[in-house]
Amino acid sequence: MPELSFQYWRKHKAQLLLLMLILLSAVTALSLMFLFVRGSKYEKLERELTMLGDYDIIAFNTDLTTAEEASHYGGSRESGMFLRVEGVRAGGGYEVPAVAFRDRLSQEIYHLTMLRGRYPQAPDELALELQYAKACGLAPYPDGTVTAEINGTAKEYKLVGIFDAANSDSFSRNEYLGGASLPQVILDSSFYNEDGGLYTGFCRLGSVDYTQPLPKGLNYSYGRGYAYGCALGTDRWRYGGADDLDAIAELVKNGETYSDIFSLLIPLFSGLIGLASVISLYRMAVSIFEQRTSNSGLLLAIGMSRGRRLTMLIGELWAAAIASLPPGMLLSVGIYKLTLRLSGGISALDAPELVCRVTYDPWLTAAVIIAAVTAAVSVLFLLRYRHSTALGLIKSKSSKVHRSRRGGGKLRVSGWFKTVFGAVTFTDISAALLTVIGIVSLSFGLVISEEIGRFDANGTQHMIEAQVGDGADYTVSVSSENVVSPNIRLGGGQGVPCEKAESFKAEARDMISSLKACSADPSGMMIIKNESELPDLLKDSILSKDIPELWAAAGVGEDETALSVPIVGLDSEGFESLACGAERRSVAEGKECVLAVGEYSYESIKERFKVGDEITLSLILPNEGAEDLDISRLTYEDCERYGAPVQVEGRTEYCFGHRRDIRVKIGGIEVVSADSDESFYYRSGRLNIFVLPETFKAWGLGERNLTDLSVSLREGADIPAADRAFYSMLDGCEGIKSASAAELKERYERERSGVKKTFIRLELLLLMLVVTGMTLSVFELLRKRRRTAALLRAAGMSRGRLCIISVLQNEAAVLIGAALSVLPLWGFTKLSERAFGIISGGQGGMIELMIELDETTPHSTLTDLFLYEGWKRYELMTAPHLRTVLYAAGTFAVIAAAAAAIPILIRSRTSLVSALREE
Repeated sequence: MPELSFQYWRKHKAQLLLLMLILLSAVTALSLMFLFVRGSKYEKLERELTMLGDYDIIAFNTDLTTAEEASHYGGSRESGMFLRVEGVRAGGGYEVPAVAFRDRLSQEIYHLTMLRGRYPQAPDELALELQYAKACGLAPYPDGTVTAEINGTAKEYKLVGIFDAANSDSFSRNEYLGGASLPQVILDSSFYNEDGGLYTGFCRLGSVDYTQPLPKGLNYSYGRGYAYGCALGTDRWRYGGADDLDAIAELVKNGETYSDIFSLLIPLFSGLIGLASVISLYRMAVSIFEQRTSNSGLLLAIGMSRGRRLTMLIGELWAAAIASLPPGMLLSVGIYKLTLRLSGGISALDAPELVCRVTYDPWLTAAVIIAAVTAAVSVLFLLRYRHSTALGLIKSKSSKVHRSRRGGGKLRVSGWFKTVFGAVTFTDISAALLTVIGIVSLSFGLVISEEIGRFDANGTQHMIEAQVGDGADYTVSVSSENVVSPNIRLGGGQGVPCEKAESFKAEARDMISSLKACSADPSGMMIIKNESELPDLLKDSILSKDIPELWAAAGVGEDETALSVPIVGLDSEGFESLACGAERRSVAEGKECVLAVGEYSYESIKERFKVGDEITLSLILPNEGAEDLDISRLTYEDCERYGAPVQVEGRTEYCFGHRRDIRVKIGGIEVVSADSDESFYYRSGRLNIFVLPETFKAWGLGERNLTDLSVSLREGADIPAADRAFYSMLDGCEGIKSASAAELKERYERERSGVKKTFIRLELLLLMLVVTGMTLSVFELLRKRRRTAALLRAAGMSRGRLCIISVLQNEAAVLIGAALSVLPLWGFTKLSERAFGIISGGQGGMIELMIELDETTPHSTLTDLFLYEGWKRYELMTAPHLRTVLYAAGTFAVIAAAAAAIPILIRSRTSLVSALREE
């Protein structure tokens, strides 16, 4: 028998290639699917460990002896330690804590992964936290040099890494560090010494017993356990997280794990890939057998048993399946590595044992599914051909085909359109099933991944809207208003000097499309005598004199009412955009100002304030030396030195300022709408005072730094070059925060596409199988129908009309698939609503945003699978998601049309007639 098989396949290499292609596609798709899922789990674990740390025992900021005890607790060999260095100042920025790790294992366990670059490995290298680097005026790229001051000594260092210590998780690492701030500078281990300082030791253990007391100074860290629980599928609310590998294995064994979305969809995708493979392989096996019917009949006629003949045919299929496993798996590894190289990410091939334990093995699982698929095809094949006879096979008709044959062999044509749904068929059930499977799976996969991605990136989307919502590429603002009672603004040095902004504008003029800037003083006031004349709308702008003694010490009388009116110095472009007609020269000389009001406030206050009115503006200026104080770090010595003591109800308070009035006329009233360009300059409140930067000098207030900037780049600008110029402008600036749209959008896409990339890859794998099988089915059917096609062509039907018949019949399956695609979306949404109802009912009907899971919350597989992160509902039946369904249906409509039309179009009328003569 092997010789017969070998002889047949040697003469039919194209068929063998097609059979192996189907099997290779299935093996590759399955292996890649499990690799992508394992990689996704690994990436999630890495993110959680970055936020929470990868250690079980920690002694924070202790002496060396205690830190050593922590790092070697329980005889652990996986331990780390770092020296905390206080008062490090890099690039002219503010002082922050730094750490110097003992070795690379310490870096690995502490687990602050680098966004760009690497950890320091030499005494002249350092790494900076992302936000701190930007605050120092440094572009967040690991190159160049940084001047850092450590223990009073300044030295140049190579910037080799940028990391992000930002953490929005409720179980933040700060809790396990005693509430201390995370390091913002990482130094090389050459700074580690035994002469003193603050040390932190930590270690990883095989298991943790939280019931046993620890020696003094040592603490448990729950971060590692929570990271495992959140990332790998254990219910951290009910079971407190998985503390080690053995704990995870026990939880999984006992079924005490919650099912994430992959727990539902991975078996689903496996089943769909398996079903597509069964249909394609079965269609191929039937096609191969029907081409060998005459040969099979002769073998049965000369004495070969029916069982041996079927065994030989089934054996060929199993041999092809087994032979496809190694190359398919190797191909999946190659494709996976190429995907990582192109799109980045963490390699599942290097996944730790922890991740491997809670995910399916890519190779074993793929082999098992392929074996199941081959077995299913074998059973179907045997059921169809078990009664075949030698005579029936020699006549090229199996007994089953003979029994199901309908009478009336003549082809009746009564109009080409009627043949679309008549006796002439150019489609079959296998092609229709594959089409429906493809559309439904593609639609659902894309929609669910879009929904998960939207949730993942929700926080960053809000940041983009809040920080760069005006369409800017960069924004700068002061990090805090630093205002103390009675309305005194300290920190006068905050912001960007005007000359720095001008230098940046000159350096990047070819890349900048617009730059808006202003100097805003939120402590501006307007003093009025008669409060009763105020419109009701302005009464919420009255500043509360919560401590009258301090206001009196600053020079504000009891009979005076102070309204909050931020004073904003506009740049030239901003002032020129005003439509109020104020004279620039008068405003620059400090004689006039512009009263800016919101569009909904103007009608209420226009009777109280008119152009030409003289008003009293007032500022409470800081005492000499107090302007540079930071209210978050005020000491008793600062209060004694710079503040005037005031007795308030038996205690001593301090007033740091004195009143300064400015008499000025209203030179114009500007109505500012929320969507206008002027809204950038408008601060909070009902009223603002718009002036020019020169106005502050004319009032004797000196030059003011810019507190707010908004920069928009030209299309196609060099982002890295713009970054360097922008952050160079911020070098040395104090008390500012900045945002980059490119950076936030990069973060947004990273968060949004995390799960989505995995789903899209799975969909592409399934799509590859479905399209291959569907095309094979249609081509094979059209090959069988070539006699019918020849008759129609001989009767005068054009090739175009024949194509239309074939296309319309195959597109019917597309319409069915599009309609069915809505069902899983609707069902998933309803189940999500029901799951949310279970949780909200358990919480006494609390509103959605207040729901938190705890040990009292009802749990079920339903709530685990159909809620996102425990409490957010899926909303899949929305207009954008339904458009995705139409896109998926449109994609398959094109594929089906191509598969149905191309075989007809490539065959000329002469070849069809020749085929008819051969018949």
